[in-house]
Amino acid sequence: MTIILNAQGTRIDLGTTKVELHSAPSFQADAGATALEGLQTQAESNHQQYEVVGRNAMIELMSQVYGLWWSAKASPQFDSFMGKVKEKLKAAGIKLRSTSKASSIVIRFVFKHFDDKQVHVYGRALEVARKRGTKPEDFADLIRSTTGGFDGLRDEGKSNPSNMSSPAAALSACQHEPTVDTTESLAWADGQVFRVLIAIRKEGSDTADLKDALLDAKQSEMLLRQFKANRQRRDKATVSAEDSNMAATGTLNAMAAGQQSRLDVLQAQLREAERAGEPLDKLRFDVSVCESVLKTLQQGMKQHQPAANA
Repeated sequence: MTIILNAQGTRIDLGTTKVELHSAPSFQADAGATALEGLQTQAESNHQQYEVVGRNAMIELMSQVYGLWWSAKASPQFDSFMGKVKEKLKAAGIKLRSTSKASSIVIRFVFKHFDDKQVHVYGRALEVARKRGTKPEDFADLIRSTTGGFDGLRDEGKSNPSNMSSPAAALSACQHEPTVDTTESLAWADGQVFRVLIAIRKEGSDTADLKDALLDAKQSEMLLRQFKANRQRRDKATVSAEDSNMAATGTLNAMAAGQQSRLDVLQAQLREAERAGEPLDKLRFDVSVCESVLKTLQQGMKQHQPAANA
């Protein structure tokens, strides 16, 4: 019997107990480069055979899903349809959050192996495509012509100066987000100790719908710091109810302090975005508006100052 220990290049013949030492083969640069070219060819073959084919198959399948989504959304039986989908998911032991969008539920049903991020990306693609009025037969072309494919289509709905510069447009978009029924329905990340919610007053009522602000950790921390700064400045503002001029000055001081705090946060966000190479138009617009409002408040403070000091 012969045992070969490749790591040491040693061959041991148990019959004769003779030990022979062999040096490891030397590396040849030309041979190594040739071998690497072979691996490159294999990688390209795998890409064409699996990745390209798989991506095209996914686009075609999603076109069929979109066709069904298009028809369902246009039907008065949409709610009934979604109820049946939820029942089937429940029967399969798949849990849904109360804030899950209908598009995400459909994607979750079709693609059971998808993680939460994939469900969000592909569900968002259904929503954006329908919002744009894309017909089912044009869905595949839309995906292929969009930079980033499904991810690019998902990002189209994000805030930018063209679609969110108006507060009314931003509020409308927020109103269409799922309502937070209970705090138990929120998905909490490990180590997360607070959450930012937006209260939107119901028409003709003093009650409100709560919406998740969808802020990441850094944005939430900045907002919390802004709240603290606003509170500190507001606590320092003294307003005399007996003197209307003093009251006006105190109010303007508080408003200016809050606006200054907001400006500080926006400028910090702008610096962060510049370092990260992110789009800056929206932040620059917000900074410009904030500076204009602050300037107006400061001018009002100067007008009231002489009367207050008299």
